[in-house]
Amino acid sequence: MPLRNCNGRSIPLWQSLLIFFATVPPIKRAAAFQPWPQSIQHDRLSYKKTMGRSSCLKVIKDETGTLSSDNNSGGATKSTYHHVSIEYCTGCRWMLKSFWLAQELLSTFGKDELDAVTVIPSFDTKGKFVICMSEMKQKDVVGDPILLWNRTKQDGFPGPKELKQLVRDVINPDLYLGHSDTEIRQREHESGTMEQSSTSDVPTTTIFSKQVPLNPYFTPSPSVTIHYCTGCQWLLRAAYFGQELLTTFGGGELKSVTLVPSKPPEKGGRFSIELDGEVLFDRKTEGRFPEPKEIKQMIRDRIAPSKDLGHSDVEGKQSRSGMEVDIEGMDEDEAEEARKYFGVL
Repeated sequence: MPLRNCNGRSIPLWQSLLIFFATVPPIKRAAAFQPWPQSIQHDRLSYKKTMGRSSCLKVIKDETGTLSSDNNSGGATKSTYHHVSIEYCTGCRWMLKSFWLAQELLSTFGKDELDAVTVIPSFDTKGKFVICMSEMKQKDVVGDPILLWNRTKQDGFPGPKELKQLVRDVINPDLYLGHSDTEIRQREHESGTMEQSSTSDVPTTTIFSKQVPLNPYFTPSPSVTIHYCTGCQWLLRAAYFGQELLTTFGGGELKSVTLVPSKPPEKGGRFSIELDGEVLFDRKTEGRFPEPKEIKQMIRDRIAPSKDLGHSDVEGKQSRSGMEVDIEGMDEDEAEEARKYFGVL
């Protein structure tokens, strides 16, 4: 039935829409135009059955058979852990892009909302770039992965703003992202009509777990985990170590690197590196930061003992064609033969 003005005349459709947007609150407007429940807006790729990674094929379904995020709290609590994975094609050399997006997410959601981001090199599918997310409701209980982005289906990479919005829709749909938010939400925020929440709404009595439960789907072994202090702003340092390790062990020896922000920031700052749960280096214990080459040596000794690390190898050893030479243990004749072999006069 068309709308009518006070004179009884029918109002054109475009005027009806203007009245609608001027009088109906934003939240009710969004619900009126929602093609499917708001709780599954972030999973629209899965809704269209365009999933890529095998671990993302699992999706949560409600009683009606439609996809759902199973997020009834409307925001992240400390009993819920959120974990993002970024899987990239090694042949296309998209590692830097993956870590860049990981840092963007952890910078935006690193305080309370996002608990870990894992970067996974892929060797099996050409041109793969898949981003997934999981919600774990309690310790040792893993939620089903949710697909956020699939490059082959979306025909391109996600922009940082778009990816942040997708993650926000899972963690806390009411969270305002500032300049990274949509233009509509920015206008609503400036006009004061948008209902929003912030990380300050999280109860201060909430207890943080020092050991963040990670989704095993997202951390194939051998896996490195880097814990860093958010208060000391060591995210860039953690990402740098992750890139160094995946560059050195990019032949398939290392399957994943996970960045985990320390929440809340520990006194003195936390920076530790683990390999499949084994602590390789702890800044508090050692009283310093690690050198990249010593971490590479520790990992090499455990997962690929015969691997040549080149200039990152231990002092006193040189290599060529995969052969190690102990210089200090040579006599004069062996040293002369070695000099001839390596072309040293």
